[in-house]
Amino acid sequence: MAGSFGFTLVLQMPRPSSNTHEYKKGSKPSHIAAKDDEANVRTTLIVVRHGETVAEVFPQWLRLAYQGRLYQPFDLNMPSTIPDRPMEHFRFDPPLSQFGYSVAERVGKGIRQAGYDPHTVSFIATVYGTQAVMSRI
Repeated sequence: MAGSFGFTLVLQMPRPSSNTHEYKKGSKPSHIAAKDDEANVRTTLIVVRHGETVAEVFPQWLRLAYQGRLYQPFDLNMPSTIPDRPMEHFRFDPPLSQFGYSVAERVGKGIRQAGYDPHTVSFIATVYGTQAVMSRI
């Protein structure tokens, strides 16, 4: 099934409270103290699979949505616009459905409401991967 291997990684790495360390008699040198601070930083990895794609809902979407070279959505669950690129590129890289995009937004809001503040976001460079990440930021 199209897009079944896509996923998004969201990595949270809070920064230590202070990057500078004063050296006082009996204290550790700054480069050692900095390593101790880094060891105490909590890292959380959240793995999120991509949302529902148009190809998963409408297997024949390319044939039905393209009239010549013009994209025409035929269902309310299809995106109103898609990136401007050759139709053939969407065969293995379809966009998210409207429902898939809505779920991606809700996941992003849930991550924020849970108190996470992502510092690094890694994702597969696909249309649906990009849409999912952009809806969460």
